[in-house]
Amino acid sequence: ILLFFGYLKDALFSKIPEDTIIHSQRPDYLLGYVLFRKNNRKVITIHGNPDLIIRYKKGKFFSAVYSFIEGFVLRRTDKVIFIGTSSKEEYEKRFPFLKEKSIVISMGIDNKIFKPIE
Repeated sequence: ILLFFGYLKDALFSKIPEDTIIHSQRPDYLLGYVLFRKNNRKVITIHGNPDLIIRYKKGKFFSAVYSFIEGFVLRRTDKVIFIGTSSKEEYEKRFPFLKEKSIVISMGIDNKIFKPIE
């Protein structure tokens, strides 16, 4: 919880130019920037499904709070990057509006393009 309030404080008091793109690894980390930095573009990279982990570790109440924040932030985010198609498909079932602003990138490298230096 302290970490969460730290992100809110950073968003409120940091001097970020309006042309700066703000990137986050989780939707909840971006909440302060959605609330206090409305003119900045926002991008989230989602690895897996944080809601499942929160439900398992913290219980249903915190999972419900997280889900609300997640939906609120995702609606106000310019682009969502998913690491893998399964996460993208799962999120698009819960949040159909993401189909218009999401992309998938794969983890790892393409060995056909990148080869070791000999």
